[in-house]
Amino acid sequence: MLGGTLDDYWMSVSTMQLHWTVLGLLPVLLIAILGPRVRQIWMNYVYFTKIPSPHKNDYFCFATKTTRAEFLDECARLLHKGFASADIIRLHASWDHIVVLSPSYAERFRADETFSPDTFSDKEMFGAVPGFEPYRFLCTHRDLIRNVISMRLNRCFVPATRYLSEAIDDALRKQMGSDSEWHEIPLGEAVLKVLTQSSFRALQGQELCYDDEWLEIATQYIVTSITGVTALRKLPKLLIPVIHWFHPDAIKSRQLLSRARAKLLPVYERRKKELSEANKNGTYRPEDADAFGWYEELADGRDYDPVVAQLTVAVAATHSTTDFMCQFLSDMVRYPEYIKPLRDELILALKEKGWKASTILQLPLLDSVMKESQRVKPVALGFMRSVAQHDVCLKDAVKIPKNASVIVSAHSMRDPTVYENPDTFDGYRFVNPTKHPESRHFTSVSVNHMGFGFGKHACPGRFFVNLETKILIAHMLLKYDWKFATDGCPTIRTSGFDQVVDPSSKMLVRRRKEEIRIEALYE
Repeated sequence: MLGGTLDDYWMSVSTMQLHWTVLGLLPVLLIAILGPRVRQIWMNYVYFTKIPSPHKNDYFCFATKTTRAEFLDECARLLHKGFASADIIRLHASWDHIVVLSPSYAERFRADETFSPDTFSDKEMFGAVPGFEPYRFLCTHRDLIRNVISMRLNRCFVPATRYLSEAIDDALRKQMGSDSEWHEIPLGEAVLKVLTQSSFRALQGQELCYDDEWLEIATQYIVTSITGVTALRKLPKLLIPVIHWFHPDAIKSRQLLSRARAKLLPVYERRKKELSEANKNGTYRPEDADAFGWYEELADGRDYDPVVAQLTVAVAATHSTTDFMCQFLSDMVRYPEYIKPLRDELILALKEKGWKASTILQLPLLDSVMKESQRVKPVALGFMRSVAQHDVCLKDAVKIPKNASVIVSAHSMRDPTVYENPDTFDGYRFVNPTKHPESRHFTSVSVNHMGFGFGKHACPGRFFVNLETKILIAHMLLKYDWKFATDGCPTIRTSGFDQVVDPSSKMLVRRRKEEIRIEALYE
């Protein structure tokens, strides 16, 4: 057989047959692997094309540069245009198609397990990008975070009233000074640093609360990571896994996360040892601990990254709260007629009841003014962000496909059928309990006021935020005057659904002689 044996011949034939068999099976394998994904894409196309989109150029398959820019810069206009003729619309974000529902759907979804919030923020905040791990932790450990906040942080109000006040007083002196002459401050930076220090007093204890190096690392991480997320939203989704390696904000976020590890891990190991000894001795008391101990206690042996966990609560506790405080301070400059009534209410309450949580939390005019500030300019245009766990059929045969990102619009907060003169700032709007009984308190949530979300999507930390911001406002009302700097009223920056006070805004402040000293009222 020309240099070969019969065995060699049959072996070559068998090899050729094997090759052809493999080639024949390849399409079958590809169909088996890719088929479900292709089917899902096709079903998404079928479902999504039945949902109207207000974009100028609505190319289903691609979020073009134009549609990305429209979504990021003109989301409010798109929502207004879309909901003028429909209850369900579709928007293009760079990371996904987003189904936006009218506020009328909020009641249906308030406890609906069909929609999970776990993966929405992971996609929106690029949690898979190294350096942005805290945004993924929000998804992967959502229950743990909720338990830490609702079962531990929210139950420490009695001791917190004093130590938060002490931390805020210290931070205000550092960030706003004691000069009785007008002087300029960077509004966003100053408020962020004050709130970071006060939040850390509750979450991480006295040691880290007054550690300037750690406070600088944390505030830089919050600003840098959010700036990086905002920048990446402008880019095509397919490029992000590569570009983030070279993007300066992503690089700096990774560096700051590394510095945070070096700073926090020794503290974590020490607190972990203290917790173990306290448990053995039967002396552990959650109210005497902080977030290091709470995470360790409530994780109950489950694996988690303690440094990422601390940065996660840092971002959650300060980002939106900073924006609210900047907006509130700006509103008080726009509407100075509320300053004296708020001061009078506070002074009277302190003289009658002293400095304690119940005093701070029972100031009806302050509740109303804060609630109105949040209504007129919430931190976002939509809430209840979630992802469909399976196909969902809505009215008019509209279907939301599995894995679709869903959000409920908050435009009812400016609805004239709900609020009289909705575009007018009325600080007394929520004082009368008969007009809006479901929204009277700053922490209350409803379909028509979703500043803190709604239903199972409501922010669990809003009760702590309520106490913290009211303590800060009390200090500001008694100790400072403030007004806009020469560049005028702070502008609003938008990034899709998010709308925040420009963090680079300036404000003028001066120290005033307080009518009553908070520090003299400590018990």
